[in-house]
Amino acid sequence: MKYFLTLLLSFGLIKLSAQKEIELPKEAAHFLLKNYSVKDYVEGDLNNDGRKDAILILNNNANRDYSTGHIYDAFIILIRDENNKLLIALRNDSLLMPQGYTAYYSGTEIKPNGAFAISLYGGRRDKWSKELTFQYKAKDNSWHLILTKDSGFDSGTMTSEGSTIIKEEELIGITAANYNYFDDGFDSTIKWKVTADKTFFYTNPDKNSGPRKGYLVKGDVIEVYSETTNFIQATFKNTSGYILKKDIQKIIKQKPPQN
Repeated sequence: MKYFLTLLLSFGLIKLSAQKEIELPKEAAHFLLKNYSVKDYVEGDLNNDGRKDAILILNNNANRDYSTGHIYDAFIILIRDENNKLLIALRNDSLLMPQGYTAYYSGTEIKPNGAFAISLYGGRRDKWSKELTFQYKAKDNSWHLILTKDSGFDSGTMTSEGSTIIKEEELIGITAANYNYFDDGFDSTIKWKVTADKTFFYTNPDKNSGPRKGYLVKGDVIEVYSETTNFIQATFKNTSGYILKKDIQKIIKQKPPQN
């Protein structure tokens, strides 16, 4: 077991921290909602004004969203104003994965330049980890998603399944306010087809990373299950990866004419 945990740590799939009850500072105690408990409270400068702000994550103990059957935890950003008072700048109950899935919150780190990173992990045999990094942008007073990193590990064979890194230029328009972990709004039921003579698979959605040897040809129909600014993530037979969106188009079914 010690060897197994060491491997998981070495691949960055879990982060161990002391399990202890978190007590909010007096100035933040009134932000604790009814039927919630404190999952995490992290302090640091979140908007580059030199003041100590905070991220508060609350564990939902009772409030079920009956429209979806999911239980969502609350993610809250607290910003300190010029009077040294903490105020809620943002709340997003869809930023973390809902309870009931094999997904666990590992921690949040506040970084320089108004950035913070949230770490999650989960899985059974196929272990995975995910890191989301957001950064404050003064132009719209928002925290934009600038990096995601997804890693995998097969605990049966004790081997890494690699990592997928998505950078800021492929995450345009996604912020801490509108990020939805469970539902990105993408319709994966729509088929796409290749319109270019040839298009190559990429391991990561990065134009500068260079394509792989695998490619598709004009007319190939593919299954697409996510998209970034310039790429789609697709599968074709036994091959999967990222493909440039300019080389494909949706297959739009024509509605039958009405009599």
